[in-house]
Amino acid sequence: MAKDNADYQIGLLNDVTRLEVENAQLREQLAEVRESEDALKQDAVDKDWRIHEPKEAQGRIEKGIVESMLLGTELGITRADLRIANERIAELEGHLVNMMGLWESEDMDSVVYLVVKDCLLWPVGLTKTYFDKEKDEIVDEVADPREFVIAPGYDDIWKTPWCGEKLRKPLSWVKMNYPDKYKEVKTDNEKKPDEHGEKSFMELENENVTV
Repeated sequence: MAKDNADYQIGLLNDVTRLEVENAQLREQLAEVRESEDALKQDAVDKDWRIHEPKEAQGRIEKGIVESMLLGTELGITRADLRIANERIAELEGHLVNMMGLWESEDMDSVVYLVVKDCLLWPVGLTKTYFDKEKDEIVDEVADPREFVIAPGYDDIWKTPWCGEKLRKPLSWVKMNYPDKYKEVKTDNEKKPDEHGEKSFMELENENVTV
């Protein structure tokens, strides 16, 4: 449905926005870690042999080296997080490009217009999305609300176990697919189901039933 496509697109946009914010935060953390690492390295150099107490100087240098190593580990983790965030952003942007291309190729602006129009005339506006084997592509079309049916006993589309469109089929199709039940089916022109009796497939081809 058009609503599902729009919700999916909005969700992708929200994901990209959120990851871009996280990406910016990671870059700030990366800069802070680098700045701290440089400061510790410089502090270790400044406190080398210039301090009169060699043991104290050595202790400070070793402490600075340990802190520098810890910061280096944090720097590596931050870089990894940043790379993952960048990859995720690129993936989501790719999805968005595909969605926008599909939106334009299926002329979804016109489809949405017709669906909204149906909503004003009927209780609901609907689309059907499927893969057309002959065209070898995804097709999105407006479904006729007058031909739309849901499972008996349900009046909520979102809660019904199944829904679909009414179609006219030759009675021969019913006999071929449901040989045990076709005699119970009443055609559009019949008053009683048993009028078609033992007719041949050719005779049944000219009689239609709404399924």
